[in-house]
Amino acid sequence: MLLNLPDTFVNELLKKLDFRSILILRKVCHSLRNFIDVTVPDSRLRRFGIIISDDNIIVHYGKYGKIRYCKNGNGCHVESRESENPRFIEDMDYEKSFFEDLKYWISEPVEIRFGIKNEPNPNQKLHVQISDQSELQSIFPYLDPEHLKEVVIFSLHLVNETMNTLDIDDFVKKWINLKIIGIPSFYTSGNLQNFTNLKECLLYLENISLDDLTLLKQSLLLSVNFETFNFDYKNLIGGDRLSESFGDPFIEDDKRAWYFQMPNSEYILGIIHANSDPPHFVFSRLTIGLQTEQLFNSLLQGCRRSSCSIVFV
Repeated sequence: MLLNLPDTFVNELLKKLDFRSILILRKVCHSLRNFIDVTVPDSRLRRFGIIISDDNIIVHYGKYGKIRYCKNGNGCHVESRESENPRFIEDMDYEKSFFEDLKYWISEPVEIRFGIKNEPNPNQKLHVQISDQSELQSIFPYLDPEHLKEVVIFSLHLVNETMNTLDIDDFVKKWINLKIIGIPSFYTSGNLQNFTNLKECLLYLENISLDDLTLLKQSLLLSVNFETFNFDYKNLIGGDRLSESFGDPFIEDDKRAWYFQMPNSEYILGIIHANSDPPHFVFSRLTIGLQTEQLFNSLLQGCRRSSCSIVFV
């Protein structure tokens, strides 16, 4: 029996195993599972992706393949390879089985995402596809809120379907080191002021008012961290009075832009409003000294950088 050997020997053996081997070993018996979960050997897993749907969860973990957890009668099936027969676990909920494994995967800094980047990155990231608020709630307890730097949440539903709403105020308050957030395919509810100290932000709002925009502008003028704040919207309340609040804009085609000096700073706040489909606003921090046309182009480029860095990774 492996556990009859000295702990030092077992630990040395675990150091030579990769993630897949350790995961298989955890399934052998409760004693081995407990030993691995307590000692936490380095799995060499630095990133993985999660897809959550109504009755199954699929985890992609790079070169090690994938695992699928699915509901089956009074238990669950766990598939680790396409060529293997699913392993049936009686009286075990598929979500519970997944989260028990998840606790091991994220017991050390790891990048969690849907859509794997090629280059290594030491910051922990969560890129996930979900259906609704409840699925986000089910993932949150298993994440280290102090370690997260980037969160991107996609919807499992098609863009032309009815959009659900996510309320993430409580999450953002607890993700104290968060730098980047992207939620492009859910309506986001909550207080926009909670996002103004982030470096990059990409949201979709169902409703935005002129008062909301004015408060957002005032907060971003004072923010020392923000670089881009980008959001699409469905309804703009009081949009016909934008010039009254922001002043006369610089206009090009269907886009309007405004520029404001940031207090005690070498930067200015640039705001662009585009009547596209969907319409959107981009708030960006820009360098002082550019000519009007250069400012406008820089603002557009900032918009493109923000969208690419958050969404198309």
